[in-house]
Amino acid sequence: MDIKKIVVVLIALVAGGGAFYLTLTNQNNNEPAPVPVIQATKEKTVGVLVASVPLDRGAKLNIDAVEWKDWPEKVIGVDSAFITDQQADAIEKLEGAIAKTSFVPGEPLVESKIVRAGANGVLAAVMTPGMRALALRVTPETASGGFILPGDRVDIINAVSAGRGEPTIATTIFRDIRVLAVNEVYTENPETAVIDGVNITMEFEPAQAEAFIAARTEGKLSLSLRSIREDDDQTAESTSNRKKQKSKDRTTKKVSVIRIGRS
Repeated sequence: MDIKKIVVVLIALVAGGGAFYLTLTNQNNNEPAPVPVIQATKEKTVGVLVASVPLDRGAKLNIDAVEWKDWPEKVIGVDSAFITDQQADAIEKLEGAIAKTSFVPGEPLVESKIVRAGANGVLAAVMTPGMRALALRVTPETASGGFILPGDRVDIINAVSAGRGEPTIATTIFRDIRVLAVNEVYTENPETAVIDGVNITMEFEPAQAEAFIAARTEGKLSLSLRSIREDDDQTAESTSNRKKQKSKDRTTKKVSVIRIGRS
């Protein structure tokens, strides 16, 4: 074979290979650059104790009324009043606390809106708005043998002696009065079934409170325990009479003790 022809063939092969390489290089350069994948940074959260059910003012808190919810750590802050899962036994320590305001489900519990068990202000949180609390010193004989507990309803009976040799007159002056506390026990489910209380604190309307103080000064008061099923058994007539009596109690400003020949 002619050497010149061989050289021409080799040059053609080299030129063709170079052209092919340049074509592939141009194709690769025209492809779009890969998009970098950015990993999202997970925000730190803290478990916050919130209400799991609607809570009214005066409601008692327990494990069934609260739950944990994750909140951003930056929202909580360092000096937050929220109750977080960083506090040991947070739910157990909350047992028996009282809600000072109402809560909606999912609303965080903050220290300024609750009263811890045993702290000052518990009784005020338990009371019905507009009512007044007054105490009466009692003995087992004047308090249904000590079976009256917080949350019970009682009638208050005033016993007045008409004089030497005359029978004592006993009159029910208040009906369906709510017992708030016995001594320092305010919970409706104390561990003991009987409390030999010295002081029983009850809830009165303002006008009733004035009449109660007068009766407490001038007579001997006893408490009569009402049945927890009494409201279910009342007829419409007896319910109406009870409302009339309450209305009469509200308008009573002074209790007079009547004795023979004088008042």
